Amino acid sequence: MNDSFLEPQMNTIRYKAHILQTLNHSLTDFLVAVAIIHSLPETYSILKTILLSTPEDKLSSNAIINHILVEEKS
Repeated sequence: MNDSFLEPQMNTIRYKAHILQTLNHSLTDFLVAVAIIHSLPETYSILKTILLSTPEDKLSSNAIINHILVEEKS
C-alpha cells in the first residue's frame, strides 16, 4: 500500500473479500485483517508487528482499520 490514502485501500481489500463471499468463497474476518496488516507500507512496520502479535480472537478488520487510521492521523 502507498503511505497516502490508506483508508480507501483498506476498503478495497474489504470489498474484494465481500465479492469473494458473494461467490461462495468467503474469507474469515481474521484473514481479511491479516491481509490488511500485511499490505501496509514499510513505514508502518512497528504497527504491523504490534497488530500481528494481537491474539487471533481479538483481531478483526474493523479494529485493524481503526488502529491504522489513528496511526495515520498522528
